[in-house]
Amino acid sequence: MLTKGNNTKQFIIEKSKKLFSKQGYTTVTMKDVCMACGLSRGGLYRYFGSTKEIFLEILNEDKEDKDQLLIKSIKENVPALQIFKGFLKDRKETLILGDCRGFSFAVQEFTKQEISQREHLKKRINQAKEGLILLLEYGQKQGEFKIFDNECMALTILLFLDSLEVNAYILDFTEKEVDMQLDFLLQLIQL
Repeated sequence: MLTKGNNTKQFIIEKSKKLFSKQGYTTVTMKDVCMACGLSRGGLYRYFGSTKEIFLEILNEDKEDKDQLLIKSIKENVPALQIFKGFLKDRKETLILGDCRGFSFAVQEFTKQEISQREHLKKRINQAKEGLILLLEYGQKQGEFKIFDNECMALTILLFLDSLEVNAYILDFTEKEVDMQLDFLLQLIQL
């Protein structure tokens, strides 16, 4: 059951992600977050002590949600192709529609600024790669995906999507251009 405190914390996370996406990691202050959320400083500090804490919470929450959905989908025997298409659809929404289109820049900025967090971020990337490997293996067992080096393909997909996110923000890709790129990824793996 969600409490008022959980709702407030989630509200702060959502508003902050939009701020970080728009302004970058280093320029967002706790005052900015207070203003965006309509909270007093004390109200905000009840949940988070710094923008770094908020940013880490955003990263961790996003990853946990995706991991749980993947595992649940595999346990329920959802077709691998359907899972992968859902994954691509989520990325497309971020690329085209999202208020958080610039978040990948903020992540890069965070990595450069918060050197002590690099290991945490490397671990997070490796976990994302492991999740994709799991999905690719599942798709191969189901006869939906081609046979290839799953570790190499998972890393290729992650790097491709990261590059697409950064460049879509800079170059303002059309929906058609994004669709062409995501379809290309699909063609790489599907039988």
